Amino acid sequence: MRRLSPEVQRILTAQRDLSLEKVAEIADAIAETPSTAPQAVYTAQSSSSLSELDCIKQAVLELTRKINEQQETQEDETEENLDVENDAGPSHDEALHALEIALKWFEKQTESDTVSLLQLKRIRDIAAMKRKSGLRQMTITKYFKPN
Repeated sequence: MRRLSPEVQRILTAQRDLSLEKVAEIADAIAETPSTAPQAVYTAQSSSSLSELDCIKQAVLELTRKINEQQETQEDETEENLDVENDAGPSHDEALHALEIALKWFEKQTESDTVSLLQLKRIRDIAAMKRKSGLRQMTITKYFKPN
């Protein structure tokens, strides 16, 4: 029983009212069940076995490897998201510049009326506000969400 992992030992210890054969079957079933959790090496306390420190080192190395894999996956996803954002359209600055040119052009047209000019100016003002908020340095409190 000492060769089993602590998790399996706890499960089997809880099965006090079962026969030894039944407990052995449960241990076999647990051992055959694939686990998606990080595996650490557990050995019995003997002269040929690894020390606890070595077991911890191996577990840390395994966790470090898995974390590195996850970070690489996240970096790949971030790069893909950046590519998508580049295709999202013009920036606030580009939109503001284009709307200012459109407004100047529309003011000179004979078809322009007051309502249309006001609507176009409102759209230009929205682009200007978004551009200004993007240029403003954010305070540290903006990064915290209130509870």
